[in-house]
Formats: sequence, C-alpha cells, structure tokens
Amino acid sequence: MKAAPLFLRTITLALLLLLFASQSMPAYGFFHPAEDGPDLISDDDRWDNSLKLADQDSVPFTSVRSIAVMGDDVYVGGRLASAGGVQVSGIAKWDGATWSDVGGGIDFCRGIFCFPTAYALEVKGNELIVGGNFGSIGGVPANKVAKWDGSKWSAIGEGINICDGLDCLTVQSIAVSGDTFYAIGNVLTDVKDIGGTVNVSGFAVWDGSTWSPLGGGVVGDSLTASINAIALSGNDAYIGGNFRSAGGIATNNIARWTGSNWEALGSGVEGCISSNPTFSCSPYIATIAVKGKDVYAGGRFAAAGGTSAHNIARWDGERWHALGSGANGLVMKLAVHGDLVYAGGTFTEIDGVKANGIARFDGVKWAPVGAGVDGYVDVIAFSDNHMYVGGGFNTAGGKPALNIARWALPQADTDPLALLPRITGISISHQQLTVAGERFDQGAVVLLNGIAQKTKNKKKAPTTVLIAPRSGKLAKTGDRLQVQNNDGKLSQEFLVSR
Repeated sequence: MKAAPLFLRTITLALLLLLFASQSMPAYGFFHPAEDGPDLISDDDRWDNSLKLADQDSVPFTSVRSIAVMGDDVYVGGRLASAGGVQVSGIAKWDGATWSDVGGGIDFCRGIFCFPTAYALEVKGNELIVGGNFGSIGGVPANKVAKWDGSKWSAIGEGINICDGLDCLTVQSIAVSGDTFYAIGNVLTDVKDIGGTVNVSGFAVWDGSTWSPLGGGVVGDSLTASINAIALSGNDAYIGGNFRSAGGIATNNIARWTGSNWEALGSGVEGCISSNPTFSCSPYIATIAVKGKDVYAGGRFAAAGGTSAHNIARWDGERWHALGSGANGLVMKLAVHGDLVYAGGTFTEIDGVKANGIARFDGVKWAPVGAGVDGYVDVIAFSDNHMYVGGGFNTAGGKPALNIARWALPQADTDPLALLPRITGISISHQQLTVAGERFDQGAVVLLNGIAQKTKNKKKAPTTVLIAPRSGKLAKTGDRLQVQNNDGKLSQEFLVSR
C-alpha cells in the first residue's frame, strides 16, 4: 500500500495530538489575589468565616454584642438562642471547631421588650465575667453580673441593683483591673420617661467583696441619658455616653474618674450629624480606647473640644484633636492592639479612606481591613494571632459570615496564615481534578466556586494531594478552587487557567 503524502501524515498527527490533548489536558492556575508568603497575602485572604454562629433564616434575631478570648476558647455574648445548631441562651463558646452552651446560659430579664442578653464579657485570670440584662445564669440567681470558672456559674455579691420604680439598669460594659472591676450601664430604653432630666447611677465598682456606686452618677435628658463605654488607664477610669454632667461637673458626654472625683476632658464632645435631617439626634460617646497617654473616643458627634471632629477624636491629656475628616458613619467600637488602633462602626469611609465597617490607624493614616463587612462592626477582640469582630453583617472580606468573623493579624514570624492549607498547583485529566499543595487533612475537601466536591486524599501523599474524581469536567477558566480542612480552615483561592 502506497504511503500517504508527507503533508497528510503531518496533518493527521496534529489532529491526533489535538484530540489527545482535549481528552487529557493539564490545567494551570494561579493564586488570587496573591501568591505565597505573609508579605504577599491580601487582607481579604486573612478573613476567616469558619465561625458559623447561626443561619439568619433559622435564627433571625441573632446579635453579637460581646466577645472575649480565654486561651484557645472564644466566648460570644449577645442575643443568642442557637450557636452552630446548638441551643444556647445569651452566651456560647467556640473551641476552634465547634460551638457549645456555657453552663445553661442566662435567663430572666427586666423590661417590656426584654431578651436575656450578654452585653459585656471580660476575662479575669481564669474566670469569665459577664454583664447584661438577666436575673439568673445557669440556674444560679445573679443580678446582671456573674462569673464562670470553666465548670459552674456563681453570682458576684448581690449584683448590680440600681433601680428606681420601673427604671432599672442593664450592664453595658465591664472593665477589669487586677482584683477590681468596674461595671457601667444605662436605663432600659422601654421604661424611660419623656421630658426633663434624669440621674443615671450607672457606674459601680466591685472591690472583691462588695459593690459600691461611684461618683454620684451622671445627669442627662431623661429619654437619652446613658453610660455606654468605659476604659481604664492606671488609676483613672474614662466613661462615655450621653450625659451633660458627672458628679455635678459639666462634662459633655465624656469624663474621667480619678478614684475620688470627676474631671472633664475639655469641653467634651457635642453637635450631631444625623443620617436623616428630618429627625433630630443627640450626640453621644459609644466607645473609648486608651493608647499610652492618648484617649480615643468614638460615637456620634460633630465636634470635640470646640474642634470639628466627625464621630471620632483624640484627647492628648490637654486638648482634643480631630482625626482627619473623621468617619462618615457611627464609630461604635475602638480597640488597641500593639501600635494600631482599630475602629468599627457603620462607616464606609474614614478620613477619606474607603473602609467598610472596620479600619486600622497607625497614628498617621487609616487603612481598610480588606473589603471589611457589608454591615457594621460594634465588637472587636484579640487573641495572639487573630482579631475577632462581631456586629450586624452577612459577609466579611467578601465571604459569607453572619455577625461574627475573624481576621488573621499580620505578623512577621508567626503569621497564622502559614498554618492554613495551601494549594501549589492543579491538573485535570479526563474528569479527574488533582490538587497538589501542603497541610491537607485526611478527609479535606476541594471547594469549587464554594461548593464542596466529592474528594479523597492520594494514598501515597495524603497531606499534599487531593483528587476529585468527577470534578475535572466541571472546572473551567476563571473558576475558584480552595481546600478546606476538617477544622474549617481554608486555603487561599486558586483560579483555574487552562
């Protein structure tokens, strides 16, 4: 038989190669948006949504009001009826993998529209201190404050019992200093009178044996008077809220308690920026943080010490300073970690920098924390490696996260992202998707565009290779791949590029 011409043989060979390639074509990918190493990891890659507290559809009224970190455990307080599908009441614990109830939780609160709520959580040694609106906890009578030793709840003296007729205090915040801790709070909104003034005796101290009210309380408008925030610095306690005077001293929403008397911080904060000009609003301090000699205050106000300052300002011990153009929304929480000040709130911009709900300040300029959240942040807490945030949001860093998420803090030597699973490359042959990388758990899964695939580890390389038998036919250019370990930890995204 006569051989085919050379050009026909060449064409035939090329067609066969193309056919083979279409049946078994390696797929290459790249990291999004960064490659490897802590210095190249984006802020959004640092957001972790594995703390799945609740499903908004099944638990619609969930709210996170406080977070405290004790060792490897994270305690979350708020209006909680369920955590990760586990029934709880007001408080829950995350051990890094699962949620659990904390000793039966809280019960019995006072007010017309009342839900048992843990507004404040603080750590004192090996004990967790909780404050809020409750009359018992874990079946133990406790009036708005209690402590958890890891196995049982107990009351702290007779608790906070500052009531006048229907007006009864609910604890909003707690601050710990050695064996002493302070509790502050306000009158329940639904039992306030309209018109006139009121004295809120909402500042008390526990000295280890008894509760004592301090400073004679604050005076403000009967409908809005409150103490919302407290921060300690040495022997001084700074309190903020909505009040005109403290202990008879004109203070304008923020004051310092020296241990024996009240002092004003200049002329305080004043003015109001309303999101709806048809409604009047009242200035107030929502949060205070102390960094060295500086006192940072956030809330809703237009000026501090006579200086224009939008919702955030700094007191240097003698006078107030604006922080650039301020925030275009409420500043609900300030927290200090190392050399940085973190701010959370309803803002989308702070000093001209786009930042959704959370931002960080290095003393000179503000920076966003990735894409932030799609709602607001009013709780911030830290562990050695992470920042935990709570509030009202559905996403953090663009990832689904209902009201709670954590962000891996950048660290030069021990960046927590170095402990996450890592994808180094992928290939596709026929219908099989093979994912290579590092630190894969036995039983880890491949997520294709967020959807878990049926996967298994390669026997000869169980921690470095994952195979998804039928996912190869689904993966296409631009698709997102991640590996999720058994504890919920996710690798960076890896984009498919054929």
